[in-house]
Amino acid sequence: MKTLLKANNIRTYFEVRGGFFQKVQNHVKAVDDVSIEVGTGEIVSIVGESGCGKSTLGLSLMGLQPMNGGEIYFDNHKLDFKNKSAIKSMRRDFQIIFQDPYASLNPRLTIFELLAEPLLLHNICNKDNAKEHVRELLLKVDLQPEMMERFPHSFSGGQRQRIAIARALGIKPKLIICDEIVSALDVSVQAQILELLLKLKKEMNLSLLFISHDLAVVRAISDRVYVMYLGKVVEHANSETLFKGVKHPYTEALLNSIPTLDRSIKPSILEGEVPSPINRPKGCNFSTRCPYVVSKCKDEEPKLESVNSEERHITSCHYPGKFNS
Repeated sequence: MKTLLKANNIRTYFEVRGGFFQKVQNHVKAVDDVSIEVGTGEIVSIVGESGCGKSTLGLSLMGLQPMNGGEIYFDNHKLDFKNKSAIKSMRRDFQIIFQDPYASLNPRLTIFELLAEPLLLHNICNKDNAKEHVRELLLKVDLQPEMMERFPHSFSGGQRQRIAIARALGIKPKLIICDEIVSALDVSVQAQILELLLKLKKEMNLSLLFISHDLAVVRAISDRVYVMYLGKVVEHANSETLFKGVKHPYTEALLNSIPTLDRSIKPSILEGEVPSPINRPKGCNFSTRCPYVVSKCKDEEPKLESVNSEERHITSCHYPGKFNS
């Protein structure tokens, strides 16, 4: 499989200022030395609790959040976000859909104006045939063409997210970053949106980078999964391998928190709060919440290493998988 997106050692920090002169006193390491890959026609998910850095990573990959370090390659070309003409060209192949369907659409514009704007900007159509292109986009996401004359306020959350998907699809991208795009929707609507994404991915050979906190959703659609905690990747494997045998206790905790229809199985809640990204614990970042912690975990930070080279399963745990053996 051809690698479409490759990000190496991405670091995105936020300055913490204080004092009378507002000097930089520390940094929040939202994304700390993260490397990921997405192949052509592949769905790769990034999963973790709120605040783990997954959305910041998505924004960094798009150039919407300045990075402090790292390299990004798209289709074998290194991205330089300071080169505006090159980035404009890249935008045709690289799109993002945001979490809140109510905030991501300009309420002053009609659906036609929202969908036609990127098409005209990238010279995909002209003013004479723009309506035909918008009509095709609406049908592609299972909406009626006559809806193009309406404003966003007249649509439900699920319909708005379909419109956002149509807007991203309009310029025929190779990769779409989906940032928690179903988290604000009802469960039944979530399933419809996921089915739509899978259908479009197959029809258009799309690659998707799917960001979510919900492992149940991730399990349903992903080819590969990256698990993030406190700005770092703690486990990575293909979906089947990961859910068959997790190797990091944080991933295990996320799995155990998924509700089931079996009333005899109660989902467990991971206790404790995520440590401050400004004042991280010594040793393993998860040591303050891990039920299997030993003294080595508190003193020495584990490296992200392979536990199964054939299945490309990697994790950062001193005792990978031994907690569930």
